[in-house]
Amino acid sequence: MQSELFKQISGKNHQEILQWLFDNPVQVEKQYSGAYELGFQRVYFLICKTTWLVKIGSTSNIHNRIAQHCNASSVPLRFVAYMNRELRVEREIHDQFTGLRSHSEWFRANGHLLELILQARSDPGPTIPGIVK
Repeated sequence: MQSELFKQISGKNHQEILQWLFDNPVQVEKQYSGAYELGFQRVYFLICKTTWLVKIGSTSNIHNRIAQHCNASSVPLRFVAYMNRELRVEREIHDQFTGLRSHSEWFRANGHLLELILQARSDPGPTIPGIVK
C-alpha cells in the first residue's frame, strides 16, 4: 500500500501533492466513544482548497467533527488523513510545526508536514479499542 501511494506522488512538488491529497480523500472506520476514556483519539488532517492550509485537529468522534468543519466552512475542505494516537499527540504535532502556523490549528504545508500526512495515510497507527469495522 505504501509503495503504491508513493508511486502516485513521486516527483510531485508540494502544490501537486496537496492537490492529489485533496482529490483523494480518505474514509475512516466508525469508532465507539469509549476510546477517549481509554486515552485514545484521532488526530486528523484537513486541507482547504482555496488557501492550501492544513488543519491539524483531534477528536474522539471524527465523523461528527469533520462534518462540523465542512458544514461551517464557506470554502471546500477535504479530510485527507488521520492517526490513531494517545491524547497528547495532537499538541506535540502542533509544537513540531509551530513555525508553519498560520492561525489557530491551521498550518502552511512544507515537505515535513506533507510527509507526516502521507505516512498517516499509509499507516494510521495502532487499532483503537472499540473500532467498529
